[in-house]
Amino acid sequence: MKCPKCGAPMESSTCDYCGYTPQTNPTVSNSTGGKTAAAVVTQIFVNTQSAPTQASISPKSRWAALAICYFLGVFGGHYFYVGRTGKGILYLFTGGLFCIGWLIDLVCIAIGKFTDSNNLPLKK
Repeated sequence: MKCPKCGAPMESSTCDYCGYTPQTNPTVSNSTGGKTAAAVVTQIFVNTQSAPTQASISPKSRWAALAICYFLGVFGGHYFYVGRTGKGILYLFTGGLFCIGWLIDLVCIAIGKFTDSNNLPLKK
């Protein structure tokens, strides 16, 4: 059997190399009702994935991004607005990816598929 921590062969229940001792059935404090750590983590993951929150939408406006993209899109203005400065600089030096990227971004913003720097969709 190999040690899961360091990978050295284990002859007994304790690793001779790093001193790792596997624990059986770890439990969390009494506030969790004696559930195992894996059950608590699973429950936390399920609870955070089940319901969308208000924070799942960007505070940046889709209509403002659309207007900025229309007038300053070839200079990357809409990317600077949503906080994606790297792509904004790319658009600034390439003329909105030779206007092809600018047109694609206009459509993406209009249909609501454009995201901000945190990968959140823009609010209406």
